[in-house]
Amino acid sequence: MVTSLIIIHIFFLIVLFLLSRIGILKPGMTMIPIILLVPVFGSLSALLACYLERTRIAGTKASDLEVMKSSLVSPQEMPTREEEEGGSVPLEDALLIDDAQMKRSILLDVLMQDTDRYVQVLNEARMNEDTEVVHYATTAMVELLKEREMSLQKFAAMYAENPDQDGLLTEYINYIRQYIYSGMVDGQMLEIHKATYMQLLQDSIKKYERKEDYFSYLDCLFENKDLSPIKDYLVLFQKKWPQDEKTWEYRFRFAYENGDHPEMERLIAESREDGHYFSKKTKEIIKFWEANNNHAQ
Repeated sequence: MVTSLIIIHIFFLIVLFLLSRIGILKPGMTMIPIILLVPVFGSLSALLACYLERTRIAGTKASDLEVMKSSLVSPQEMPTREEEEGGSVPLEDALLIDDAQMKRSILLDVLMQDTDRYVQVLNEARMNEDTEVVHYATTAMVELLKEREMSLQKFAAMYAENPDQDGLLTEYINYIRQYIYSGMVDGQMLEIHKATYMQLLQDSIKKYERKEDYFSYLDCLFENKDLSPIKDYLVLFQKKWPQDEKTWEYRFRFAYENGDHPEMERLIAESREDGHYFSKKTKEIIKFWEANNNHAQ
């Protein structure tokens, strides 16, 4: 699989080189590292950016976006910054507005301000019936992905150079976790970043032995349906954090995923013994597993 990825990556590099030679593609300095260091996805991002550059009516810089906005809404209708901040329309609702010009204007505000908060909505906007809204949302996502990939490359370089730098590993883990669960990345790129995330969690576990890192790593194992290592971790959790509600949740989930109905019944009975105090949320989870166990039998 790795060999195939390398071959495809080299093929895309050749195509991009030929396109740049004949003047069709003009990658910027910030795009070149992504093309070279991010297999396949980096090249596809460059091609998409090139397509958008050749078909768009204006750029994506703040000044260009202001021009777009002013061309869509008259100065009399355009709200002031104070009005926008005090009584802004949520982007989710804005996409339902029937007025195409106002919908585009609101989306442009997002591109100029806080794109991170609206990743999911931007993904929905890319499916909008308004082609210009689709164009703006796609452009924003390409720029945002480029920034994220560049930041991850910087983290990787810093961690490789100085893995013992105070706070770096924790910051790296938090950043890549937010990225992979943001919905921005999928497919092979998601698998690559997820593998990096899990390796970083293992590094952190060896270094700090933090409960949160153990739990995050176990979440990844469950998501990947990789159940074989989980039993040993559960044994460890029962020794270190026997009364932690997450330990109980993992024990129930592991029994359910393995179809171990006797173990489910034993856990349900054990959870009802005196001395165990659970939050309302955990009680509901236990009821959920009990209902699923009864249904499966």
